[in-house]
Amino acid sequence: MVSGTIKENLENICNELYEMRFNMKTGLASQKKLSASAVDFPRVNESYTGRRQQYVYGTILDNITKVKGIIKFDLHAEPETGKTKLEVGGNVKGIYDLGPGSFGSEALFLSLACLALLLKKMMAT
Repeated sequence: MVSGTIKENLENICNELYEMRFNMKTGLASQKKLSASAVDFPRVNESYTGRRQQYVYGTILDNITKVKGIIKFDLHAEPETGKTKLEVGGNVKGIYDLGPGSFGSEALFLSLACLALLLKKMMAT
């Protein structure tokens, strides 16, 4: 069982999502804050790796060990500055809350064919 200072540190996480840009010609780098706290495990569609992405998905953390939802960011939209909590608006295009007592994992991308096959197998059992 975890208690005391360690428990407080686990419950008071400050993970934030940043976009990093690297100019390979000039060697310059820049960063832009995309989220308020408690976002982790950012994912993009791996089918488009190495190409410009529009959307990134992350997990919304209840604490360091519990994923309570998925959040969708639009990299082409400007983040709203000064936000202290995660909510739709600005560059946040959607939030899916798993609901009370439900916890998940990082976002994964499935093709429609793969999803259809998975659903078919689930319905058969």
